[in-house]
Amino acid sequence: MTLRWALWPRLPYDDAVALQARLVDARRGGADDCVIATEHEPVVTLGRRAGAGDCVLTEAELARRGVAVRRTERGGLATYHGPGQLVLYPIVDVRGTGVRRFVALLEGAALAVVEAAGLRGATRVGTPGVWVGDAKVAAVGVRVARGVSSHGVAINLGGDVTPFTWITPCGVPGGVAGALEQLGGRRLALAAAAAIAVAHLGRGLGVSTVQVTPAALDPSSAPLGAARGR
Repeated sequence: MTLRWALWPRLPYDDAVALQARLVDARRGGADDCVIATEHEPVVTLGRRAGAGDCVLTEAELARRGVAVRRTERGGLATYHGPGQLVLYPIVDVRGTGVRRFVALLEGAALAVVEAAGLRGATRVGTPGVWVGDAKVAAVGVRVARGVSSHGVAINLGGDVTPFTWITPCGVPGGVAGALEQLGGRRLALAAAAAIAVAHLGRGLGVSTVQVTPAALDPSSAPLGAARGR
């Protein structure tokens, strides 16, 4: 089994959700495990347990500031995605791995990126994610349906983390979000960080990894978002 992955430099969030649905169907039909690597325009996503109180600002005010709001099927509460953040969506059959170990593998992939930036990251028992000191630099939120995962992990490489203060990130009032570059880490390009994270995930799953084009990964072979320019 091979873990295939592709990089979309800037994939609209709604397109990413639709792409994941196609890949989940393909995986259930016998396709290989795969990973979408991308970043998004500013968007707040609300997990299944999130409520209105998880947004400090109203949806109208967020929209005025250029941030969309979307409900998702992943676990967890509220988080933010935006430029400078690497997002990985692994479409993986986790029945042989187990959900808890799979989440730990995603945390490990984020830790590998933190280490590549020259920083020391840590996890916390009972709270998925990765921290550098008191700053949370990676969030994990997955959905597993009929044994196949979707959604995944977001790692703050750089960019503006101010929008995290406009929500209650992961349900932690006053939670501090940080980005590796602003915390003194080396600048990592999106593609380089994605390659590090996917390689770590592949090792954890005991499979080889191969990068393919977005068109080769997408079952519909239809261009999506930034994939048009690739």
